Amino acid sequence: MLKLWIPALTAESTALLLAARGAATFETLLAFLALHAAASALIAVAIGLLFPPAYRRPRRWVWAMLFGLNFFVPVIGLAVSFVGVVAGTLFPQLLKPKVFNRVAAPEYTATRDYDLTRLRGGAVRARLRAQDMPSTARVEALLAIGSAATPASGEVLREMLTDPADDMRLLAYGLLDRREKSISEQLVRERSVLAAAEEIGDRDTARAVHHRIGQLYWELVYQGLVQGDMQRYALDQALIHAEQALDGSVADGSRWLLIGRIRMKRGELQPARAALGAALGDDLDAPTDRSAPMHWMGAAVDPGDPPLPEGAEPLSLHVKAPPELARSLAQIGVVARADGLKLAAQLRPGQRLVSREGDLWRWDGYVAAAHAPTGAAQRLAQRSRLADIDAEMRAARAELEARRQEMTSARDAAAAAAAAETEARLRWRDRQREADAARELHAAAEREIGRHAARLSALSEAQTRLAALREEAIKAISSSRVLIKSDLQNFRPVTP
Repeated sequence: MLKLWIPALTAESTALLLAARGAATFETLLAFLALHAAASALIAVAIGLLFPPAYRRPRRWVWAMLFGLNFFVPVIGLAVSFVGVVAGTLFPQLLKPKVFNRVAAPEYTATRDYDLTRLRGGAVRARLRAQDMPSTARVEALLAIGSAATPASGEVLREMLTDPADDMRLLAYGLLDRREKSISEQLVRERSVLAAAEEIGDRDTARAVHHRIGQLYWELVYQGLVQGDMQRYALDQALIHAEQALDGSVADGSRWLLIGRIRMKRGELQPARAALGAALGDDLDAPTDRSAPMHWMGAAVDPGDPPLPEGAEPLSLHVKAPPELARSLAQIGVVARADGLKLAAQLRPGQRLVSREGDLWRWDGYVAAAHAPTGAAQRLAQRSRLADIDAEMRAARAELEARRQEMTSARDAAAAAAAAETEARLRWRDRQREADAARELHAAAEREIGRHAARLSALSEAQTRLAALREEAIKAISSSRVLIKSDLQNFRPVTP
């Protein structure tokens, strides 16, 4: 490296001394430029060798750039070159990606064990939408999906109400009508049983009937057999009967499950956010990805787990969470704030109580008030607010797009109107020119008529004068004839 720098500095110094002390002649200038060019070339090669290998390509152009910097901007170019060397050496180290260790993929654990039928996985929809398939195959598919009382089957049956084939539409309508009539008939029977049980004061039977009626109303909603106001009415009736079936008892978990499903469908999720954040704390941020260093592995609900205190409602009925949190949520009870302290004494190891406002009572005596929410609750509220903002943003973007389309349409309409106005103005100008030309023709015609009228008047006067002269001539001729006749009568020939 010194073998390049020493000759370069020597040549540059000699060139500067020659420029400073030599006379201003063409030979001196030529010698200065030759020495300066040689020094710049050596400096370019030396600096180029200092660059990291990744920045030396293409080498020819890199050296040409360095030579240009040092030749045309001697001092500043050298400084910029050194800055480039430092940046190219240090920045890649700062931006070097972190090294991650490979981890083995977690073992897959099946949570369900069942056989897939040949009409699962979208095969039913594909068969129903294929108009070219035999009608027997489509009917078979429609009957297969009509036998499953699920939201998906109800949606497919409603879609088939618009099918081009009459028999498919009638069959889909019949299946939907049969479902609704079956549930309605069961509701009528259960209401009569409920009236009889209430009349004799049998509270246990009444609670059981209330539970069945709530399930029937829920089935109307679950299968999509009611929409709009009827769906809201069915949800209200289902919640009323489910709460009457509960009657403060926690012995039957299916009744709590029914209430949780109804509330989730009604969108009553806000009270559960603070409770969920208070119950799980920072554990709420852990993912379910088993490759993560901290994650939820999941554990099935064990029937041997201790029950929650009487009056506590499992948190799993109020929130929608991954199945890995099922056992944890089953051991978290939701209670009224006034009952929290009393029921906290009945907690078993691992259990917690939360209120809808966000208070926490833990089995080991730890208590957290709602007015001092945990970081997890705050982050959950922030994520919820972020989701709301995202929804509002999507709606605003859709509205903005609609306004843009309206603006584009209005701009196009304005442009079309302007073009029409321009065309109308051009036509108006053409008509103006035609009108001016017509006026000129009219004026010329009037002038020609005037000339002809004047000529006609002169001819008329001349005709009058000629007629008068003719009369005078006729009179003169008549007078002459009389005179000549008279002269002839008085004429006597002269004899010699």
